[in-house]
Amino acid sequence: MAIAATLSLSISPEEPMPVLERFRLNGRRAFVTGASRGIGRAIGLALAEAGADVALAARDEARLTELAAEIEALGRRAIPVPLDLGNLEAIGPAISAAADALGGLDILVNNAGVTYGGGFGIEDPAEFDRMFDVNFGAVLFGCQAARPHLAAAGGGVIVNIGSIAGTKGAGLYGASKQGVHALTRGFSREYANDGIRVVALAPGQVNTDMTARVRANPPELSNMLHHTAQRRVADPAEIAATVVYLASPAAEFVSGTTIAIDGGRDFFARR
Repeated sequence: MAIAATLSLSISPEEPMPVLERFRLNGRRAFVTGASRGIGRAIGLALAEAGADVALAARDEARLTELAAEIEALGRRAIPVPLDLGNLEAIGPAISAAADALGGLDILVNNAGVTYGGGFGIEDPAEFDRMFDVNFGAVLFGCQAARPHLAAAGGGVIVNIGSIAGTKGAGLYGASKQGVHALTRGFSREYANDGIRVVALAPGQVNTDMTARVRANPPELSNMLHHTAQRRVADPAEIAATVVYLASPAAEFVSGTTIAIDGGRDFFARR
């Protein structure tokens, strides 16, 4: 009885927030990598539409500037951050500069990623290094660099974009993304005392420049869709909407997990 009484005191509910308000990000400050196109661009726009100010990081400064103008037209601040995510030493200073410019940091989205055409048969060490630096190293160093800024803000959220390829063991690209899923689990425990949640998404096939090769190969695309319950590819906005949820108070009890958003591909096999 004493234990029950103690538990009831420790979990007494606060005044409930209206459900749609739980998805708002008003006044939050976000840093998004790979923001110049595809999923990253959609994430930048979605976070801004939900009320956040956004620092947009990628190599293509012209595209970043164009996106920043769109976001500012929504009434939010947007800061282009020209950054090569393969240059791991540059990530920390870029995040710190963006946090200073925004007045703090509440959300980090590690979205940047690169792929290559082979399975496990990669031959160029430079290509290998590039893929693992961007897909895995940039996530590691991004999380480490963002941690003190998120903690100083009283806590925050890190959303890492992995891939369904990481759960299915699909080549070296999948191995780099499985590393992202593992980092997510580890950092969620390590950062919890700072009030930081760390979560990951594992998208399936999404309509972006990166996946154009698959869409241009009808037999490969047909085979992939044959094993996808929804029988289609995703729009980047669908991934971005899930990022908004994960970054919002609506997901405040979600941490350390990787959520598949793949149209049923991960667990579905059409016979």
